[in-house]
Amino acid sequence: MAFGNHDLYGKNDMDFEGVLERARAALGQRRSGEVLALSRTLVAAAPERVEGWLLQALALILDGQAGIVYRRVLPLRRRRFDDDGIVFLKDVFLILDRLKAYDAMLAAATDAPAGELFAIVPGYFAACVLLARRRFDEGFALLGAVRSRCLASLDRLPTTDDDGFMVLFRHALLVNDPGYLGQPYYRDNLALNRAQLGPLHWADAPEPEAPESSAPESSAPESGTAAERSVVMVSCDRRYADLFLPRFFESVDRLCRGRLVHLHLLDPEPEPGPGAAAVALPPLRHNRLALSWERSGALKCAAWYASARFVRMAGLLRHYRRPVVLFDVDVALCHPVELVEQAMADADFGCFRMDRLDPGSVYQASVTAFRPNPAGLELAELLGDLILSKMSLKRPLLWLIDQASLYSAVTILADLSGRLRVADLTRRLGMTVDQYVAFCQRNEDKLRLMKLASGLL
Repeated sequence: MAFGNHDLYGKNDMDFEGVLERARAALGQRRSGEVLALSRTLVAAAPERVEGWLLQALALILDGQAGIVYRRVLPLRRRRFDDDGIVFLKDVFLILDRLKAYDAMLAAATDAPAGELFAIVPGYFAACVLLARRRFDEGFALLGAVRSRCLASLDRLPTTDDDGFMVLFRHALLVNDPGYLGQPYYRDNLALNRAQLGPLHWADAPEPEAPESSAPESSAPESGTAAERSVVMVSCDRRYADLFLPRFFESVDRLCRGRLVHLHLLDPEPEPGPGAAAVALPPLRHNRLALSWERSGALKCAAWYASARFVRMAGLLRHYRRPVVLFDVDVALCHPVELVEQAMADADFGCFRMDRLDPGSVYQASVTAFRPNPAGLELAELLGDLILSKMSLKRPLLWLIDQASLYSAVTILADLSGRLRVADLTRRLGMTVDQYVAFCQRNEDKLRLMKLASGLL
């Protein structure tokens, strides 16, 4: 990085390395007064060098004055971050103020070896700016480069929902500029991971026809004609099938009778044969079951298990030629699926929405409904492509890749182009997603899965 090349700043008789070593030690002991004094020494000796200005900002953060950092460092000179363009470092402190990522940044700064301290801090800051300016893949790549310096401090950062570093990585999964879809980065990664995608196998492939009119009466009011009734879909691996399918199937049988239920299994053992005879599954008394499966291969990871269902959605919509309502496997329905169908009668896609600061948590993937019309198919295809394009990233913090990609796809097709009609199920049904379904897992289980998906366990 440019900040690590001292030749750019000319010769100076000051012992810069000695001052920086003292500054690193002071940062490690959180002695803000000493850090501030050292920063002023460096700025006075060579105002064109960035280290003094960075130290001044870090000293103010240590002293609990993060809110005024950006005003105190206005004289910062413009610097180049490789080929990523010119940015003001003061912008970064505004971003950090919003994300509350000071602890993550200070941990990286104070634990880094002295020689790398001022290479990692500008890199972290520059990535913040790129992410805030919605240049997500560049920001993610720069964060990855910073992490690749084998600095244990970065790998020890916590991965809770409230941690700023976690939020930054989640934002790096987002793509909200349609022009991005034509960039080589996207096209190359998408082609690479499409080649890794195995075939979709069917243990039972029913014809795409309407349910029989003699189907048992549902305990809830019908919506639309029989041919418009949705397929209820769920996807999981064998372990999750054993843990959660009995409760899910029971709730569907009780509330949504006369349905076709589609189960997509990942990496099943043994492989299902015709009619799913070799797979022991919970019984469905009032609904018919269809089964598909796939081998994950090189894509296998916890994040892929959560996301493969969306990659397969376009193909299933074309096969069934009627709406598909997709559920997380670790839920039980509290209300019939007819409510979702009625709520999205004039829409191409339906989803519960939450008021979250993290865009990757706005659209909830626990319950989503797709219509097999041109707009619904376009959404399913773009959503699957965005997920596949991101699976080439090294495993860190790929959790919620499905919801991040869903946010990106809806933003591109609905908010920016107006080609997609979206039904906000939270508003239309007057309930939240955890009122429509009951979640079966505890928060600590989810946190463990997040860490597994991140490669941290």
